[in-house]
Amino acid sequence: MNVFTGGGLAVTLRGGSPARGSALGGRQEARRSFFSVRLWDQDALISAVLEDYERLGEALRVDLPLKQVWVLASQREADETESI
Repeated sequence: MNVFTGGGLAVTLRGGSPARGSALGGRQEARRSFFSVRLWDQDALISAVLEDYERLGEALRVDLPLKQVWVLASQREADETESI
């Protein structure tokens, strides 16, 4: 699935380069383009959203409603956290 917006955002969930004939035309074309383009895979995108969710604008949080859930850590995870 490829999504191209007018605001300069292109999202692809194909795991590689966008489909042939798309606006980006693949990673090599993106590197050669005039504008700087950052390519994200779905894992990086999800990680970035989760990491910075509280700093997103209210309009984005309304469109992407998430709820934080707290889970008890195992003793091993707790020990690793204390050592940081």
